[in-house]
Amino acid sequence: MSSPRVQANPQSSLPFGEEAKPGFRTKTAATRLTPDELAEIEAAAESAGQALSEWLRGTALRAARERPADPAELVWPSLGGALYALESLPCSLSSGIGRQTIIA
Repeated sequence: MSSPRVQANPQSSLPFGEEAKPGFRTKTAATRLTPDELAEIEAAAESAGQALSEWLRGTALRAARERPADPAELVWPSLGGALYALESLPCSLSSGIGRQTIIA
């Protein structure tokens, strides 16, 4: 009696019969570095007490998660501050703040 063969996911990069387990890292991201750049990140990983791959993964994920998804998220806080400054300008002018006395 033979057991039925399980088809591998056709889009999977894993060999036939091997399925990726949920939560396992199966993808890679490669980049090219100068010798000086490599030495710099190796030193940073070592000072953090982490393996190079662990440090790179953590640093990349933190940067990706901290970055605003929408550029408008960067603009609105600045506009809010500018609007507040403009709204308070008439008060400042009417109370004499910002006026200069010109002596002829």
